Amino acid sequence: MREAPGALFNDQSCLVVDQTMVEEIKQRALSDPRGRFRLCLHHRPSDGVQQMIIACTPRSYSAPHRHPGRVLSYQMIEGRLSVVLFDDNGRVEQVFRLGGDGPFCLWLGASQWYMPLAETETAVFCEVLQGPNADDQAVEWAPWAPEEGGPEAAAYLRKLGCDVLGIGVEYEKQGLDCPDVTGKVVA
Repeated sequence: MREAPGALFNDQSCLVVDQTMVEEIKQRALSDPRGRFRLCLHHRPSDGVQQMIIACTPRSYSAPHRHPGRVLSYQMIEGRLSVVLFDDNGRVEQVFRLGGDGPFCLWLGASQWYMPLAETETAVFCEVLQGPNADDQAVEWAPWAPEEGGPEAAAYLRKLGCDVLGIGVEYEKQGLDCPDVTGKVVA
């Protein structure tokens, strides 16, 4: 395996992912400053198919984005994950809650704005995305949402997490109240 910030890259011709490896990915996500970690099953960003086992936590902020001209799918492995879909103005259109007793697979068409939100301490899923992802055209970040790491990102994540997840369990553990943003553009 090759290591990169926030990721391990497969360098084998055959790779078996077992529960031990899933546990390692979860532990790395829990200790990662961004609250997520991934195992890339593909070898390089230039590969035609990008397959990743990703663990994320409720504090992980992957800003709303889309992949122009590319489709993707999520398959749950463990935990619960909400995938929030947005319109072009940042309004929540739909929420898919994956894992637990609910659906375990989601396919998204090209150019759909979306954002994953972990509902459990860790959510582990497989993401399959059309590649390559070696150029700056592979992802488009939503202009109406804060940048990852920016000063507004934590507040945006908290608002959206509370609104989408309802009770905001992980936020309540931190002693934070959930603001009422129902039916509003989260900004």
